[in-house]
Amino acid sequence: MERAGNSTNKKICPNCGTANFEDARFCENCGTDMGNYGVVSSPPQPMVKTPIPKWLLILIAETVLLAVSIYGSTMAIQSNRSPERVAESFFVHIANGDWEQGYSELDAEGSEFINAKMFAGAIARNNTLGIVTNYQIESPYDKQGADVLKSLYELADNLGLEEYLGQGSSGSSFEKTFEINYRLKGDTEKYSYLIMMNQTPEGWKVEASDFICRDFCIYVPKGLHVSLDGIELGEKYLLQEGEEGYEGDVYKSMDSYSVPKIFYGDHEIKVTMEDMEDVSESFQIGYGDYQYRLENVRLKEEVRDMLIQKAGENMQQIYSAALAGKNFSAIENLFFSNEEMRKQAKEDYEYLLADLNEGEYLPTRIIFQNIEGKSDPSNSIVYISLDYIVEYKYESWSGDWKNSQSDGSEEWMFGFRKETGNWVQTNLGCQTLYY
Repeated sequence: MERAGNSTNKKICPNCGTANFEDARFCENCGTDMGNYGVVSSPPQPMVKTPIPKWLLILIAETVLLAVSIYGSTMAIQSNRSPERVAESFFVHIANGDWEQGYSELDAEGSEFINAKMFAGAIARNNTLGIVTNYQIESPYDKQGADVLKSLYELADNLGLEEYLGQGSSGSSFEKTFEINYRLKGDTEKYSYLIMMNQTPEGWKVEASDFICRDFCIYVPKGLHVSLDGIELGEKYLLQEGEEGYEGDVYKSMDSYSVPKIFYGDHEIKVTMEDMEDVSESFQIGYGDYQYRLENVRLKEEVRDMLIQKAGENMQQIYSAALAGKNFSAIENLFFSNEEMRKQAKEDYEYLLADLNEGEYLPTRIIFQNIEGKSDPSNSIVYISLDYIVEYKYESWSGDWKNSQSDGSEEWMFGFRKETGNWVQTNLGCQTLYY
């Protein structure tokens, strides 16, 4: 009979001495009844060991070696990316003009204007380091001063003002400042370069506040297309009335744009508009700079000639309507739709209307001659010079109406603005004539 188990408790047969299982009723060898005999312990039977395959031993050994290798590499990387090493790496990249690698060390959240390409374009021509021959990093720099700076950052964080002190990505905190002392080729003087470091979830990064300007505003005449460093600003950056940085007047003559973050340094702006000469300028954003302003653009020569002609035609139309006693609605379409501008033009027209149709001297015909115009290319203002003859009638002392005429010269100013594709006047322009 086969039995499962490896029990070491046996019943010893009193007749033949055979060791039987503890629950045996009869001896398996001689059949002797063992019901009244106790169980005795016998030495444990040795267990049979299954041999481990050789391939499994090799796999375990390789796994252990790989774990040791990864651990060693991780420790080496962590050592190489200490705050001192990151600060030194950043300094070397800047000294060598390797802007993209330098940018990779910054604690900066990327955007259209904050990236490696923009970093290179902005600071490449403003690298003040020169040719560095040797350098030495001090660790840490002025611990007391660094502690003060850290306290300021913590205070700003508590007050909800951290965005105005730091430019770092979310989750970063100011930790250390290092001073790198260096010398330039052909110069015996020692220079210093300070680098503040932030500890971020991704590791140590260089604090970016020394490189990034916040909320930089751009103001240009209304309706122009603006691109900054090759990026069209458009509605995304256009400020609305009431928003911080918005500048407007009653005539709404300027557009206001705001770029939340942009690198200090050199930039290119291009401004275009139909009928205007393109503006393409280089400018620099330095510490303390917060805006770029373009007050005027130059009209194309053919547009200036067209406005001079239009001013002359409008002048004739305005005087013809007034002389015929028509109200303002007859010429209203000549003017800009801005409520304040149109209101002023209407008041001026009504004064002219009364002058021509009321009083003792009533014009019957007005002749304009030698009409000439000029304009300033920097704005859309036209100056019209002219000679005129006024034929009029008046009531004599005897009660009879008599005819007469008078002549003179005038120069008037006509302002224009483009609206829905057409150039319209911003003022009446026409004045009363002396006769």
